[in-house]
Amino acid sequence: MSEGESKFHRDTIEKVQAQKAKCAQERDEMEGHLRDIENTYRELDAIERYHVNALKGLGAANHPLPTFAPIVANAIMRRKRHEACLEVLKEARRPLKTVEISEVLRGIGDGPEMDASVHQTAIYTALKRHPETFILRGPGEWGLKEWDESDAGR
Repeated sequence: MSEGESKFHRDTIEKVQAQKAKCAQERDEMEGHLRDIENTYRELDAIERYHVNALKGLGAANHPLPTFAPIVANAIMRRKRHEACLEVLKEARRPLKTVEISEVLRGIGDGPEMDASVHQTAIYTALKRHPETFILRGPGEWGLKEWDESDAGR
């Protein structure tokens, strides 16, 4: 093989590798956008389910569940379950039932592979294991212990 032919093949390989790297980068960016779209869709689906249930008398229509932007949802989902529940309750600023916490978390991607009742049990267990943070205020209704402490100081 002549020096000219070798150079041609090396140059072609270099160009192809550069284009492959560019394609891989674009693919990664598109996958990130797709994850954001999927998270937003799950969030919207949870909001829709909540309002449908509110119309059926299964939720408090005048107290909407918290929603999170996709970037915040992704940050929440990287936390432990009880930490994610803490964020949900802080955002809600009111006690929530286990089913409501589950609905919010499932809406941002936590536990989609689980049956809803299994997910709710996992949440209940996670909250029960952290009595220093969470307090059971009624049947299946959770609040933050700090809320009770701040009310006591008034």
